[in-house]
Amino acid sequence: FSGPKISVFSHSNGSLLSEQLLEIQGTVKNAAAVFLADRRILTNDKGEFKERLLLANGYNIIQLRAEDKFKKVVEKRLELVYEGKLLTN
Repeated sequence: FSGPKISVFSHSNGSLLSEQLLEIQGTVKNAAAVFLADRRILTNDKGEFKERLLLANGYNIIQLRAEDKFKKVVEKRLELVYEGKLLTN
């Protein structure tokens, strides 16, 4: 009855990054659905997830949300700073 829980272990809040491609990893518990930036993501049977996203130059906010089957919601906000060369084609 405690609701869902989100743990991120790939990056800590406030990290300064030099790579534009971010791989975010973590776990969720007691969750029926998990969302990264309002996009549903999948977890394995242990509740682990691994997703990649491109960071904008400067300040970035990454929003994770987990919802359980009783509609309880928990959110985790990760604030990161990207300083580096932007990927171009």
